[in-house]
Amino acid sequence: VEKQSIYSRNFTLMWSKPFDGFSSILYYIIDYKDYGAANFTFLRNINATSNTSTVSVAGLQPHTLYIIRIVPVNRLGEAAGEDPVQVTTAVAYPSAPRNLNVSVTSSTSLFASWEKPETPNGPIDAYNVYFQIVDAVGGGVEGSTVMLLQLTNVSVTSADITGLRKFTIYKVSVRAANEVITGSLEGP
Repeated sequence: VEKQSIYSRNFTLMWSKPFDGFSSILYYIIDYKDYGAANFTFLRNINATSNTSTVSVAGLQPHTLYIIRIVPVNRLGEAAGEDPVQVTTAVAYPSAPRNLNVSVTSSTSLFASWEKPETPNGPIDAYNVYFQIVDAVGGGVEGSTVMLLQLTNVSVTSADITGLRKFTIYKVSVRAANEVITGSLEGP
């Protein structure tokens, strides 16, 4: 069995027709399960019309290990298939960190804290804390300079933001990042 395409919510497998025991394979039963699940879920039957077959499995969860069984069926019934195939789906955007709270600790510093994303969709590698000066008169964001504080110790869900302008209003937001991408933004 060859793993052809593996994405965060689907994958495709291809296989060659195995030895049929002198009774032609009529179709394959395809089922799968999340590694931790007790039972397999039937996906579909695939007719054995050629020497190679493919199946796509969709509607999956990111960064999850799945077990897939491909069972050949001939006139005598179900044959012994190959060992089940294991596929881990790719990571996807993490959801936004939750409950961002920002407090003033001095005239030039802030303290930001948050909770981990509800749906990380894979291991979180860093938290990116963004902060930007807000125009107090118009309420908009001053200029386009966004400053970044990247935290790679992901067990810590807080940051001291220091060296700020005295008595200035800042917009603060935080994103979780994984090996591929930066996720949704939490903050005003």
